[in-house]
Amino acid sequence: MFKCLINKIKEKKRRKEEEERQVAERIKNARMTATSMGISIWNAGPGKSYDGTYKFLRKEIDTGNNIITIYFAENEKLTIVNPLGVLWEGVLITVDDADKVIWEQYDYDKPQSEETFNRTEFVKIDRNHVKIIFTRYNNKKEEIINISNKRAVETLQSPL
Repeated sequence: MFKCLINKIKEKKRRKEEEERQVAERIKNARMTATSMGISIWNAGPGKSYDGTYKFLRKEIDTGNNIITIYFAENEKLTIVNPLGVLWEGVLITVDDADKVIWEQYDYDKPQSEETFNRTEFVKIDRNHVKIIFTRYNNKKEEIINISNKRAVETLQSPL
């Protein structure tokens, strides 16, 4: 019985590692073109879901740490830590779940500086809750939201 339990644990670990490898491979091979998109992070950000238009520049994949980083114009950056259920079609991205999502941007129409830099971290607490940590210069605000039946990251093609 003990041996059976160990084998089940090993199989579960092997399946998870294989899924992570497949996700990393799909992302690595995805072709993206410079285009504009709206972004939704657990239906809570950046700003309101899909409220802005972000011009894609490039992506980086750190397969060793299982991190996707996407860079946009205006020094905006989206980092997804331990993404699961990633679907990458052209420029459109869907991430069903992740341990953490970080959005970094500067205030619009102002010079980029330490005072105009904003960082929002979405840290998964459990399958139904995410802690949002919003940091701007010397100010920090935290809240917990319900994420039931919401995807970690979704993008929407902008008509621009």
